[in-house]
Amino acid sequence: MESNTQAIGPQDTWSARITRRAISISAIALALVVFVAAAPIAMPVAWIYDRLGGSSRRTVLRAYAFLLSFFALELVGIAASFVLWIARTLRTMDHAKYIDLHYRLQAWWANTLAQSAIKLFALNIEYESTYEFGKRPFVLFVRHVSFADTVLPMVRVAIPHGITLRYVLKRELLWDPCLDIVGQRLPNVFITRDPEQGGTDRALIQSLGEGLDAKKGIIIFPEGTRFSEKKRNRIIERGKQNGRSAISDEAERLTHILPARMGGMAAALDSNNEIDAVFCAHTGLENATQFRDLIDGALYGSRVAVSVWSTNADAIPKTEDGRRDWFIEQWRAVDAFITKEKESVHS
Repeated sequence: MESNTQAIGPQDTWSARITRRAISISAIALALVVFVAAAPIAMPVAWIYDRLGGSSRRTVLRAYAFLLSFFALELVGIAASFVLWIARTLRTMDHAKYIDLHYRLQAWWANTLAQSAIKLFALNIEYESTYEFGKRPFVLFVRHVSFADTVLPMVRVAIPHGITLRYVLKRELLWDPCLDIVGQRLPNVFITRDPEQGGTDRALIQSLGEGLDAKKGIIIFPEGTRFSEKKRNRIIERGKQNGRSAISDEAERLTHILPARMGGMAAALDSNNEIDAVFCAHTGLENATQFRDLIDGALYGSRVAVSVWSTNADAIPKTEDGRRDWFIEQWRAVDAFITKEKESVHS
């Protein structure tokens, strides 16, 4: 069970949370009502559309079913979080149990959503890891290319090894009501990515290292946003215009990922002196960057290759320059893994 670790706490005002949740929960509820009500007509139409399009994969029907399951999971998660809040308010459980049940709810939600996607879109996940989870505290650096890779660590790391993950996420995700409610009750941080708030964001990330032990880890997406060629080209052009040749050159060198934001990396590693650095490279989820990809069948039957490796805490350079160079080398290894996997598919 999770120890008496305090959550970071809500990172906005009460009125802002109430307004946002009123909108987001209403939108999810309305979407579910519409999808359920339309299902007797929409699903047969989707099946016919798929057949007329010559696709035996029934991708439109699968996408409809996936969205239906997502909206349902959102409302179940919201309802469960409300029950937990009532139980805590009535003092029928202590804080440790309250936090533990939220972690269990988070794991159930992520695993159920992931299994729905795996079955509906016939995904084949190949996973290899040289790191032994559960022995030391760690920070997990994950490539970010899809909405799907946010739940991948939960399914492949947290659940199998009994690990609780503390997420670093962008504040825009608070518009997902389950992430908003459950995520803000747990030790997660939602950052602005605003350069003027950089100090505040780094302090929030560093706070995640408090109470970190072998059964807990921090997860961060160093790119700060999902990869796309458009974003990569924008970084290259801005770097050249602003005289930041180093970041521009690095973006040109990388093929499948964006240059890492060093501030977040440093804050995560500085949060705990005993923290290992673990890297998660993956490919195959590039076909799930937006809902249209689910409809056109780009994700169906995808092979998702995942590789995990690490650097122990005592092997991480201690100087700022040394750590930056080390991290750039590791991040290039992520890019190299993706390149190798893509070449093997096309060979």
